[in-house]
Amino acid sequence: MMRCAHQEVTEHLSKLEEHQKEMVALREQLKTASEEKKQEEERIQQMQEELRRHWRIEQEEPTSVLRR
Repeated sequence: MMRCAHQEVTEHLSKLEEHQKEMVALREQLKTASEEKKQEEERIQQMQEELRRHWRIEQEEPTSVLRR
């Protein structure tokens, strides 16, 4: 009888460890996705700033593109 209870506890602990590993993996995926999103947002911001600069240059010197 004690052997059966011990086996149940061992199985339960194994399931908990497996669940913990899955949670760690999911946490890592979430962290990676969050970092990728941040990088993408930074790229978008840089592109917007570049477009604004280009637009300002064009407003100041409409022919600047033709000279390049």
